[in-house]
Amino acid sequence: MRTQPSLHGAGLGALSLWLLFLLLAAVGCGAQPDPDATRASGTISLALSATAHGHNYQLRHATFVITGPTPKTLSSDDQPDAATLSAVLAIGSYSATLAATPAWQLWRLDPSGAVQVTASLVSPASGTAPFTITADAITPVVFRFMTDGTPVTFGDTGSVVISTEVDESAAGASGGDGGPPPPPATCSDGLKNGTEGDIDCGGTCALCANYRSCNVAADCQSGACDVGACLPLAHLMPGNLPLPFAESDNPTPTSGSNIIAVASPLDACGPIAPMAGTIALIQRGTCTFEEKAINAQNAGAVGSIVFDNLPDDIVEANLPNSPLPTGPVIVITQHAGAQIQTLLAQGVTSVVWGPSPASP
Repeated sequence: MRTQPSLHGAGLGALSLWLLFLLLAAVGCGAQPDPDATRASGTISLALSATAHGHNYQLRHATFVITGPTPKTLSSDDQPDAATLSAVLAIGSYSATLAATPAWQLWRLDPSGAVQVTASLVSPASGTAPFTITADAITPVVFRFMTDGTPVTFGDTGSVVISTEVDESAAGASGGDGGPPPPPATCSDGLKNGTEGDIDCGGTCALCANYRSCNVAADCQSGACDVGACLPLAHLMPGNLPLPFAESDNPTPTSGSNIIAVASPLDACGPIAPMAGTIALIQRGTCTFEEKAINAQNAGAVGSIVFDNLPDDIVEANLPNSPLPTGPVIVITQHAGAQIQTLLAQGVTSVVWGPSPASP
């Protein structure tokens, strides 16, 4: 899967950024049976490391207390070199709590050595996230941390596009430590500052390429800023409505159009009803992007539009195997998926690739 190295780039110093660590509750992943799991079960896996804009991050001294039908405690101190923590759980409702004691730490793994960075847990604010283990399903549970740095992509279900939060408050005209004021922002200083949407682009600087961070659509070459990132842009007809999307390994058309049809079942995780010649609208979750795209292709679809199952989130579809499914496979936000379903309820709806049909 492509990882955009500058995806949601961020500045330094006063800039603060969401770092995302995904807790994945997965069923049927081939894990060895756990003696505690006496009924149908699944595997919960917590990523402890992430790569962001050339930096590697690691969550250390983290203890997760799992409560539910199969109580567990997972500690990174038990496996200090592990990239993930995992355990087999019986199906049912659970919650995962990031324990305050011992105090967790976020480290940046620089070439010169590991450096602990200042960070705070932002979401869930209580430190406890509910989740459910269900048969044949993968349930993402999100813990968000805020620190200075750059966005993160990791996890085995796609590249996560991270939203950013910028804190540009200052202690006064001088630097925050009472020293000289910082130099004025420029479009070539290697920092995200001033009116820039990302490092040295957007605002009064050059337009930002796809997958760079942005504040407004005017920051982006594509003219589309969604969930804090510049994204490729298609349009929906009728209405000429903008449709920002994230790409996959498959090429995306630059012209033409396709009629959209809703996959049945909506998650396309098994054989689906015939939909010859249309592009399938599919909901993310339960199975891989590749499985969804192949099932749609087998039903006669010419491509797939997968809408996210989480609000304010978007990913790039991971298609790891060869040969790839034919036709485009794109991912859109949950809101855009709902918008398309509303349009389809009113009549025929198409996706138009390339520039807006209203463009001269």
